[in-house]
Amino acid sequence: MGIRLAARRAASITYLALVVCFLAAPRASAQNCMPDGLQGGTCCQPATITLPVFPAVTDRAHFVCFETCDVRAEGDVCIQLGAPRVAHLHNQPPIPSIYLIRLTIQTCSLNPRDVWNTNLRAQYSRNWLAAVETPGGPPDTEVWRFLVNGNLAPSAFLTQHFGRNRCVVPPCVSQFPKPHFWGYIDYARNCATGEWQASMALQHDCDAYEHNGSSDRPGTFHRDDSYAFVAPAAGFTANSATIPAAAGHVFQDQDAIRKNLWASLPNITAHEEPLVSGNWVQGASTCPCSAGVGTRQDVQMTVIGAGECNTQFQTIGGAPVPFVQKRIGQWSTGPGRYPGNQSLLMVEGVLQVIDGCTSGGTVEYVKGVATVGGYQAFRLSQSPLASQFVDLGSANRSPTNRLTVVGAKYISNFIFNINLQ
Repeated sequence: MGIRLAARRAASITYLALVVCFLAAPRASAQNCMPDGLQGGTCCQPATITLPVFPAVTDRAHFVCFETCDVRAEGDVCIQLGAPRVAHLHNQPPIPSIYLIRLTIQTCSLNPRDVWNTNLRAQYSRNWLAAVETPGGPPDTEVWRFLVNGNLAPSAFLTQHFGRNRCVVPPCVSQFPKPHFWGYIDYARNCATGEWQASMALQHDCDAYEHNGSSDRPGTFHRDDSYAFVAPAAGFTANSATIPAAAGHVFQDQDAIRKNLWASLPNITAHEEPLVSGNWVQGASTCPCSAGVGTRQDVQMTVIGAGECNTQFQTIGGAPVPFVQKRIGQWSTGPGRYPGNQSLLMVEGVLQVIDGCTSGGTVEYVKGVATVGGYQAFRLSQSPLASQFVDLGSANRSPTNRLTVVGAKYISNFIFNINLQ
């Protein structure tokens, strides 16, 4: 459990024997790959979603503290993810595309101590096939991606022993005791054996994004600092400076936009609207988590796209915060170990969205992930997908209040699944 620290943090961060532990779940009975039921239907109409029973998983993960956009402290922690439970809303029947996942983060020790815990809200995003066991061969593994967010509760052990260390506990806990983290989880299952693996990332960004003037939790707490948990730890290297951002063109049938039909609770999941065009153009690299110094970790993007049912989205010039991809790091794992040689960036910012179902326009704050590279990916038809995956969900207050929320728990009106070439 080697821990690498910047010199001025080393004395105070022994707590980073913490961890997110992501071992492969127990072997399940063999099952075939399955479609999720969201493709090929009529735009704006409810779909019947089909998802497997996802397992509980544990594994070793990596914690990273970034300061002025540089890696300042990092080390392994251990996590437990409970088996995802289908969510209910106000005593209604279960919502088949939204789950609750119990997350517990602990020290990796003979006598582990809890340090953070929460119930993550998990919004299903999409699925695909990948050639994991035999890279370059036919697809053998199905992957389901979820976009997740939740307010992490620190344990008494954590606050007592490390509460003064701003690179371990975000200082915003002094006013908002449960800091908001968001990110994604991939569940990957071997189609022949039923064996499960997983990868994930969660982050709490610096004040410029998490606590800005538009946030539900505004203030000045950790201007220079941001925080990430990444799993699996095996093969992962933090990198805030050089990994490539997802950029390029969207070509027809490179995945989709989807709307949640909250008025149709509990069957909110609409059929996917295939993308027909789009561009992601890379702009300047910046460091909003500083006063003009530090590694240029965030890559500003100009984004535009359209679906076949006339839904459109684009970035807005002069938005309060730029639309960015934030470099976190990359994995390098061998055949059979998900996610392979893959780069990880967290994505957030403002989009203007024209809803093809209603022709109405809204300004949405979106959050999600970009994973670049990894194993060759395929549609369930086994035709190839481009290797730059971007998954985003809009951050909205509740099913009855569609206004944007920043810095606190959210549900999503729109889901964006994008592959760039």
